[in-house]
Amino acid sequence: MLAPRFELELNSQDHKKIVGIDEVGRGSIAGPLLMAAVSINFSTHIKISGVKDSKLLSRKKRELIHSKLLVESFSNSLKITTAKRSAQFISKYGLAASLQSVFNELISHYDLAKTIFLLDAGIKVRNSKLIYQQFIHGDNKIYSIALAAIYAKVERDNYMRKLALTNPGYSFETNVGYGTKTHLKALKNQGITIYHRTCFKPVSVLL
Repeated sequence: MLAPRFELELNSQDHKKIVGIDEVGRGSIAGPLLMAAVSINFSTHIKISGVKDSKLLSRKKRELIHSKLLVESFSNSLKITTAKRSAQFISKYGLAASLQSVFNELISHYDLAKTIFLLDAGIKVRNSKLIYQQFIHGDNKIYSIALAAIYAKVERDNYMRKLALTNPGYSFETNVGYGTKTHLKALKNQGITIYHRTCFKPVSVLL
């Protein structure tokens, strides 16, 4: 399980704000791309137990950590910022441009000169003013990145489950937009919705 050891080491060396960032929904064929940032106030933060790669956690455990993050955000022990791009935006501009766009929006909430960003290696950085460090599989190594990934995952999954209520048959409540066999079968039988990414091959083939 992860602890904020790396962040605490940075915090002792520098007074800059430390922000962990990660995204979810990159590979789904429906639904938004969502990115989250978590910055911790180490003077009041209570370490959250059980934190690790969101993909290795059960839904119940992710939701428990998500609720703890919300509680700490209300008490100003940490700050959570999110940004997302819709399937229609991704269809129009492509995934790479959408990733860059959502990342640029997220970092615009911070004073770049006073912030150190901790990023998963999959995030491209094109801003020369950014102070950052990147980590391969960062969500399974760095506490704040893992928190950002968990928060983003729960937020996006909840959004997709709401979509399932108004778009029955696509199993959004279980596949959360990813291209499972039942999802692909529903695409062929029911057609494409506005929530599908038309620039992704399984969907574009049907066009």
